[in-house]
Amino acid sequence: MTVSQWGRVLVDEIERAEVPSGELWIWPLGGPSLCVRSSEATVYIDPYTGSPNSGPWLRLVAVPFDPADLRHADAVFSTHDHDDHCHEATLRPVIDNTTATLIGPASSARKMLGFGFPKDRIVSAEDGDTWTFGDMTVRAAEILDHSDPTSLGYVITVPNGPVFCDAGDSMYGAHFAKIGVSVRESEGRSIDAAALSIADLAAGRKIYMSSTDLIQAARDLGVRILIPKHWDLWRNVRLDPWEVVVEAQRHNAPFRVHIPRLGEVIKIEAK
Repeated sequence: MTVSQWGRVLVDEIERAEVPSGELWIWPLGGPSLCVRSSEATVYIDPYTGSPNSGPWLRLVAVPFDPADLRHADAVFSTHDHDDHCHEATLRPVIDNTTATLIGPASSARKMLGFGFPKDRIVSAEDGDTWTFGDMTVRAAEILDHSDPTSLGYVITVPNGPVFCDAGDSMYGAHFAKIGVSVRESEGRSIDAAALSIADLAAGRKIYMSSTDLIQAARDLGVRILIPKHWDLWRNVRLDPWEVVVEAQRHNAPFRVHIPRLGEVIKIEAK
């Protein structure tokens, strides 16, 4: 059972929000989790309300919503199969209470089937796959997770509106430039905002990007707004996200760094 300190406050704000046509509104939900809304569609990316209570992986950030309260979701996207990106207790009430389709790479799809979710509600996705929900289009893009070779990021667009990219827990690599070029060729414009994961070393192992990596990835994507995420979830890998701001200033980065606050709404308009 999910215990949320916020009750229904955030869910009501999200589901009652009137998003103008041609905009994308993004709600950071802690760790890797986001809700993205357009005027006609609502999708969740890597929603996670779990809270382990033993071992090194202890949750720091509050759980801002109970998934059992959700009533409106067109799709839930998983970037890969780690628990904080594909979590049975978070996804089960979404399956029960909404019409959402669960979409993810092969690893996530297998895991969802193992949860006993209906096969017709699960989509196994590959690089380049595209879905449309109302005015929102979502395209899967290959990324580089440290342990899941099938992992995917997602590029979200609306007509005459902004382009948003979520790259899951991707490490740095040539795929960021590839995504940036692909968007410019297909959309005739650059990515407006991207959410990229950053955190500290895990027992000496690098499993997330560093601040230097994040700045280079954002450059390769061609963004104008960089949203660092995941730094707030786990006690053993937490870091100060302002490192990213300092690094961006040091390298004269041509974009703005937005440090997300839990439950705020980030309104992205077309440039």
